[in-house]
Amino acid sequence: MTDFEKYQKALDYLVKLIELFPDDELYYRKRGIAYSNLRRYAEAVADFTRAIQINPTFADAYNNLGLAYQNLKKYAEAIENYTKAIQVDPNYSKAYNNRGCVYVYMEKFSEAIADFSKALEINPDDESAYRNREIVYRSLKNHDGEFPDRAAENVNVNPNFNPNFEQAQRTRRVAYNKPKKSSSPTSNISKVNEKSRFYYGSKFQEEVSYKD
Repeated sequence: MTDFEKYQKALDYLVKLIELFPDDELYYRKRGIAYSNLRRYAEAVADFTRAIQINPTFADAYNNLGLAYQNLKKYAEAIENYTKAIQVDPNYSKAYNNRGCVYVYMEKFSEAIADFSKALEINPDDESAYRNREIVYRSLKNHDGEFPDRAAENVNVNPNFNPNFEQAQRTRRVAYNKPKKSSSPTSNISKVNEKSRFYYGSKFQEEVSYKD
């Protein structure tokens, strides 16, 4: 069975569950996740919104809604819903991490770094937040001097921090290397967006937003 077939099967099952239990916010969220996995983001938005209408303090649904809007490139709405998730649960490190990535897309790099740092303050073992913050530090190092020499600082991580993540180890080592000078600030900004999409799109969708 392909992934698409699995997601479609889950969707069909959840449609039936919602017919039986039309006021269960958990089923709406799960169906929204199924829609998201099928890239039917407008329908996902509708289901996450319904889950929130049933339970206005459903932090996970706000987080999922933020990601659905992000996939629709509606960044202002994504920020709004990640912020609501944080308001409901001030220790929701994943929402800080996700909001930080949207700030990168919006080229609000100071806000992005603040969010990644807050995620790490809450959860010092958050590998994605370390990598995302490091990407911004390294990519902006030769842009305008806003964050000088912070990439190397970022490698001073928790000594008990996920030693089996080979990619994370390689990323930390790269931070010590001096990148080539770029005559074009825009080229560094594009690198931030390109690399952040990798960690946001693949890592976060699997680990953060689509994990029950």
